[in-house]
Amino acid sequence: MHTRHSRVLVAVVALVISTACAPAREAVSPDAARALDAATAPDAQRSDGGARESDAALDPDGGARDIDADAPDPIERCTGGDDEDGDGRIDCADEDCGTDAACEAAPDLVADWETGDRTQWDGPLGRDPDAQIQVVSDVVRQGRYAARFQVRPGDRYRTTSGERAEVHLWDYRREREGDTFYYAWSTLFPEGWRAPERWGIVMQWHAHTDISPPLAFDAGANELDLVFSSGNIDSWWPAEYEESHRVLDALSPGRWHDFIVRIDFRADTSGSVEVWHRLEGEAEFESVLAVRDVPTLQWSTDQGRIHEGYAQRWGDGWVSGVWVQHGLYRAASSATDVVYHDGFCRGTSYAAARGCFDE
Repeated sequence: MHTRHSRVLVAVVALVISTACAPAREAVSPDAARALDAATAPDAQRSDGGARESDAALDPDGGARDIDADAPDPIERCTGGDDEDGDGRIDCADEDCGTDAACEAAPDLVADWETGDRTQWDGPLGRDPDAQIQVVSDVVRQGRYAARFQVRPGDRYRTTSGERAEVHLWDYRREREGDTFYYAWSTLFPEGWRAPERWGIVMQWHAHTDISPPLAFDAGANELDLVFSSGNIDSWWPAEYEESHRVLDALSPGRWHDFIVRIDFRADTSGSVEVWHRLEGEAEFESVLAVRDVPTLQWSTDQGRIHEGYAQRWGDGWVSGVWVQHGLYRAASSATDVVYHDGFCRGTSYAAARGCFDE
């Protein structure tokens, strides 16, 4: 009797120690838990009295047999702080979370012209801003107001190159190394649109340097390109990454274009840009360009390459943040060019940017 009680006591102690030392079970998402439950739940007895499917998973001696089964696709949890689905985008930065309630945040910056004036913007940049940049109500994409930008011969701003009519965001929290932002806006190229002289910049993210912006949307006669001049600028020009990528093959004059743009702002080659587009009359956005593993900011080993007060230390060099300029910028020309913009906003998720459009 004494021996039997000893054996029972030893077994109980071993069980307690085993349970206490066992690793904690990793928490899983509700979707993953449901998938796990479905995979491990016993199958119902067949109505014909045959063996259950799970019976086939047993060895002849009654032990469990390994089964090769496809694991469920990973799911981005949207609030976990991790990249669960492995696509390089975390939580609300992943468009898979675009309809998740946790990501329905408002944009952090709105300059959509709905004040009826230019007060949402800084600037403007133009020789005669009141004549060149007008808030209008007869040509709008959403709300009550949009902006008309006109560049005429001689519309040069101070001593800068080319001719322009632009607004910009200056007195705000600039985009810097390590940031990821989503932008939304609409652009209309009017009937009779022609190719601007040499270049036609309608949106740009400009650095605190004296060279071309690291990122710019450049409109031609019937196409729109995303132009990079990014990475190391020790030699001024060309920059480390000097490339042009086609965004649109047709400008469809007279119809509004809606854009959503995600930019991972990086000085090294871990940056990326993705562009979604929708033409007036279409219901859904389509991804039309994705450029990955490229620099999206400008940096130099020479701090003097960056305007005083704006150089951010980065490794062995210095990197410049950027600010937004929006409107129309071209080389000197004898013609007059006009473009319309509406509904600009910036957010930290696809959902925030998508929500800036009236439906």
